[in-house]
Amino acid sequence: MQSTQQNSVTKVVALAGRRTDASDTQTSRFPLKSIERVRKELQHLFLAARTEKLVCSAACGADLVALEVAGELGIERHVIIPFSVPEFRRISVTDRPGAWGPLYDQVMAAVSAQGLLQLLGRDTTDDAAFSLTNKAIIKQAQLLAGGAVPLAVVVWEGESQEPIDATREFLRLAQQAEFEAQTIISVK
Repeated sequence: MQSTQQNSVTKVVALAGRRTDASDTQTSRFPLKSIERVRKELQHLFLAARTEKLVCSAACGADLVALEVAGELGIERHVIIPFSVPEFRRISVTDRPGAWGPLYDQVMAAVSAQGLLQLLGRDTTDDAAFSLTNKAIIKQAQLLAGGAVPLAVVVWEGESQEPIDATREFLRLAQQAEFEAQTIISVK
């Protein structure tokens, strides 16, 4: 019943997903060749869900693709990162193939100018930094939704065998918070 009611209210999307594959990866999770397809799927999803606000981090891959699409569609973008802007850029953006640096810089400048950038102030050696970021994204989406049920979007290969997996954790947290959920497969 809530899904039907939500078509007439502001839709908030919380998103997490894979970074693009490292050049020496053994298991492909988000190859560069999938970016354009994922971009189109995100655009379709954002429009179909009548998305007005997006909450996510800003790592290379799913996050930055979603932030770019949201910007093109005029969706309000809220970014939460665990470290300073330069530290996050070094650790989670420019360490993978692709020209992610300029897009990251553009997005960060725009959301910062609008007061929509949240820095968690964690140290880069903090093992819990990305988990805390997931929790902050869920909490911010709930606040922005104002009582409506946010939509959690997960861009990944659909499963994980890793003992620590921030994307799987995000999905679990969203399910615990009773978000609607939708998956976009990052490998096809």
